[in-house]
Amino acid sequence: MEVTAQWLVGLVAILLAIIFDWFAPVAKWYEVKLEGEKRMWMALLLLITCVVVFLLGCFSIFTSNIACTVKGGTDLFVLLIEAVVINQGLHMLTKPSVVAKRKLGISG
Repeated sequence: MEVTAQWLVGLVAILLAIIFDWFAPVAKWYEVKLEGEKRMWMALLLLITCVVVFLLGCFSIFTSNIACTVKGGTDLFVLLIEAVVINQGLHMLTKPSVVAKRKLGISG
């Protein structure tokens, strides 16, 4: 299996959705944030992930299918949109119910 930039960023997007919903220490911290703050934090983490993968490719630390060029910057933007769609789609499909949150100790 070849690990591409899309695969790696997609995996991180999935893990972030699961961790921020189901891992109690992180979910408790995240739960009390305003909706706008939650979106900002998630977008920032996904952006950082995309930029790190892009830079790893630029410095030949990671073989990436995203070129370190202006077009690569456009590809990076598309990758960010894909990451947001994956992350939010999984979040909407797997977010815990009120009962599950209580059992996990995430909310009262």
